[in-house]
Amino acid sequence: MKRNFIRLVKEVKSNDEVEFATYVTPVFISTDIVFEAADIVAEIESGKSKKTERELYEIMYELIVRIYNNQFTVEELRKGISAPMLQDTFTEQIQFIAAGAMDDERKKQLKEILK
Repeated sequence: MKRNFIRLVKEVKSNDEVEFATYVTPVFISTDIVFEAADIVAEIESGKSKKTERELYEIMYELIVRIYNNQFTVEELRKGISAPMLQDTFTEQIQFIAAGAMDDERKKQLKEILK
């Protein structure tokens, strides 16, 4: 089965050293998540959502937490992603759920994590 991972910042030390926590997806993720992700992406891309941008972000945070089977909280996710990486992180996670897609570098990193 395919797996994915996410790295969240746990702490930035005074010398700018960053401590991460790494989480790996469960072995099995229900296909129900795929349809939720697709609906969310369609709503965002349509530009016709009645939800605010913040509400849509919160929905994405909650979905990612559920993908990882609540190994971390929405707050830990929100505080653990560097702002410039937010869109990339959402994209990576949704692409994995929708199509099992993962670039070669992430595959290599995951292999190291799962050793």
